[in-house]
Amino acid sequence: DYLQELRGSSKLRVDWAPLEPRSAGMVDSITDQEALDYLQELRERKLETPVTPMGVKPKVAKGTSTWGPNSIAEKLAGDFLSKGGRVTVDQVESVMCSFENWPVQERPNVAPEMQQEMTVPGFSLGVSIPRMKEPRMSRATTEYPKTAKLLVKFAKDHLPKSFLFSSIQVNYNYESKWHVDANNVGPSYIIGVGDYKGGELEIDDDGKISVLDCHKKFVPFDGNISHHTLPIKNPSSTRITIIYFTNHRYNDIPAPAAAALRKLGFEARSDKKDSNEDFRLRRESRMRAVQEALANRSVEDGKRKREAYESFAAFIAGVKRPSLKAKKSEIAVHIEAAGYGISASGHIYLATTVGAEPIVTSKTGMRLLVITKGAQGPEQVLHRLDLYKNSTQEGQDEVVQILKAVPKQAVVIGAVGDAWFKASGPPSDKVLKAFAEFGGEVALGYREPCIFLGSKAAPKQFQLVKAGKHDKSLLECTGGIVLGPKISINCTVHARVADELMLATCGMEYASSQASSVAERASLSRKRQEENHKRRAIEAAKLVLAARRGKQGGKRSAGPHSGEKSSKRAKVGVDKENDHKSVSNRKSV
Repeated sequence: DYLQELRGSSKLRVDWAPLEPRSAGMVDSITDQEALDYLQELRERKLETPVTPMGVKPKVAKGTSTWGPNSIAEKLAGDFLSKGGRVTVDQVESVMCSFENWPVQERPNVAPEMQQEMTVPGFSLGVSIPRMKEPRMSRATTEYPKTAKLLVKFAKDHLPKSFLFSSIQVNYNYESKWHVDANNVGPSYIIGVGDYKGGELEIDDDGKISVLDCHKKFVPFDGNISHHTLPIKNPSSTRITIIYFTNHRYNDIPAPAAAALRKLGFEARSDKKDSNEDFRLRRESRMRAVQEALANRSVEDGKRKREAYESFAAFIAGVKRPSLKAKKSEIAVHIEAAGYGISASGHIYLATTVGAEPIVTSKTGMRLLVITKGAQGPEQVLHRLDLYKNSTQEGQDEVVQILKAVPKQAVVIGAVGDAWFKASGPPSDKVLKAFAEFGGEVALGYREPCIFLGSKAAPKQFQLVKAGKHDKSLLECTGGIVLGPKISINCTVHARVADELMLATCGMEYASSQASSVAERASLSRKRQEENHKRRAIEAAKLVLAARRGKQGGKRSAGPHSGEKSSKRAKVGVDKENDHKSVSNRKSV
């Protein structure tokens, strides 16, 4: 509970400064339990102070925001630029460690193996190509122009003049899996900052293994060769890596954006010409490799899809479904849904005692089964809501009309397999508002399967089960519903992990030997993250207690406010305006 609140609105703030020798020697004498007790007391006092995913950080001065030109990091970068001279690694480390909240990027090719989500903390500067879009200047470049200028100058001060780069990738505290940066041309340079140990870059060049230590020093490497991050030996530390590279579409940028990027120091063109011969040769080599891959891909994709269909069909054939025996005045139902994480396409199975045959499909779109009480007994009508095929305003309006036309006393059963809308055309606010009338929010993630039941007349009866985009789970819902003046939905919804499937879906091969289950891997990942947060919080509390005891001549602190008048070096609470002036002297736990 206290960990959740530390990450929520009631958090610990520490103004960092070097501890006196006497205080520093007391840190080891403070037990973890003493630190936990101190944190618990802080929590009870509800000190509203910011703590970020990086651990306990200096507070944000009044009038500043986490993102934008007024952030601590941006102000610090501006201060260093105004001083002139060569940019040092310590200055870069101070700026990067001053980020309060890290944005996330969807990068499935680098996301750690044990991580269920495909997003990782970090951002890109310079030329950026969002998924399924044209090249442009990245958002972070416009949000942090001074930070971008500082990192560009840092590279130009220390790297060969012949090295050109269009982009900078900044990664925060994760161990990337084996991957290839196929969109890069030319060499890359990497440098790491923070107090981490380990976390080297391991490269596999056709069986030739090499390990590169980039901690506080520039190291060249070829991103087109398979590489990954070795384990970080002290997980509670901070590891930030900065990679300089050239995107293969650096010369295909809109003219205004290219001019703005060149002004910042990035290599960007709009004439589709190469800046040097090396880039030209590498681009031509890449195009040949892409054409060869596309020629073989259709054959491989066809084979993978057949294998996926066969494996999933065998799995579904082995699923034991309950016999639908309805009680008096009750309608028995059984629903299944699965996404492309375990099938070559979506899977939906809808069976009720109202319909003669179950509804089975693997096509896109949401299946909405509307069950009403007719003159001759219960009746059901099936609708297909498919914004994937028609994401226009007309398609959105059609979905709203169908939802608005559902009678108030009806019960709806919805199921989504692969996708019911495009990533570029999500449901409109009107569609979301129409769904909300049934009592809850439908899973609206792109390609995220879900099952939901609800009624306009009984919104509190709403039930929902959903899975992530890459989850290897079969969603199931079994139970009964009662129509009438008093609507009742008595169903059990859950996700059955189908990790025993050995599939090749969307180019990714899943094997049961890799891990026991997705749920277990996700649990391990969450436990590790929570342990890291806990360790950082404990270490922060120990530093505060040590500083206070040092000022009190070794006496134990009675609480978070004891010794406040005598301790000026480490304090909890609200401070004046000197937060960002000595950031370089502070240490991130």
